[in-house]
Amino acid sequence: MAAVTETESVEKKKNRLMNSSEEEVAVEKPPVINPMSEDDSAGAAIPVGNSLSDQVMAAAISETGETEESEKKNLRLMSSDGKEVVVEAAVAMKSQLIRQMIEADCAGGSDVINIPNVTAAALSLIFRYCEKHLVDGDGDKAITDDLKSFDEDFISVDLDTLYDLLMGSNYLDVKGLLDLACQKVADLIKGKSPDEIRRIFNIEKDFSPEEEEEVNKENKWAFE
Repeated sequence: MAAVTETESVEKKKNRLMNSSEEEVAVEKPPVINPMSEDDSAGAAIPVGNSLSDQVMAAAISETGETEESEKKNLRLMSSDGKEVVVEAAVAMKSQLIRQMIEADCAGGSDVINIPNVTAAALSLIFRYCEKHLVDGDGDKAITDDLKSFDEDFISVDLDTLYDLLMGSNYLDVKGLLDLACQKVADLIKGKSPDEIRRIFNIEKDFSPEEEEEVNKENKWAFE
């Protein structure tokens, strides 16, 4: 009986040692980390398959309800010389004429808006001005100075181009550009005699000497 008891005791010790070993091994196993469960830095769940750019775009959509691309729409315009000009809608609608045509749905069901009095080259220049002036400065000195510098460079053109800008901005009702073009003309004729103005704008002298003298007398105030 003693032998059996001793054998049982040995078996019990053996079993305790085996159980203890299994517990130690279990403790030493590293925990399984689920990469989708939480972000250690923010404590927030990370969606599966979403890149950082996807998350930023999703956040932008949730904030604004639409993406920046969805706000952009192009218009197709047909110029007086039969060339198609494609321009962003926001830029084109700096023209009050185009804005009114769109609001009144005057395109006649067509995808192309006809601009019969302005060439493609002039349209391109006018829309370049409009694009720059989408931001009006609103009191910001840096932006205002930048626009002023842009305007000075933009309007420094030959007389033919100046004429096209003047007539085109008048027809399209782009007030800022019309004012700029008129000011350029005023600067060109300031302090000039009638003969000098004729030479600048290539105006033929169609008055006889007697008629010219009569006109000068009637408008003497203009030459004082």
